[in-house]
Amino acid sequence: DRHPDVVDALTALHATWRAAYQVPTAPPVDAATWLDRWLPALLGQIRTGLRSCERRSHTTGQGSSEGGAAQCLGSA
Repeated sequence: DRHPDVVDALTALHATWRAAYQVPTAPPVDAATWLDRWLPALLGQIRTGLRSCERRSHTTGQGSSEGGAAQCLGSA
């Protein structure tokens, strides 16, 4: 339930990576496109989605809690 926009961006990042690198018929330019276009764009979306989180506190619509960035990523 945390950061659905970041989960969506990570899903898209994974899907585009698989299409570029694991599809046997993918043209070689797909890997370059992934590195040049998709990776930077989606990393930007992830940074924006996690902007409200800090190292030591997770910010939600209802306030802050302990746990920081690790909690934002669901690993705390």
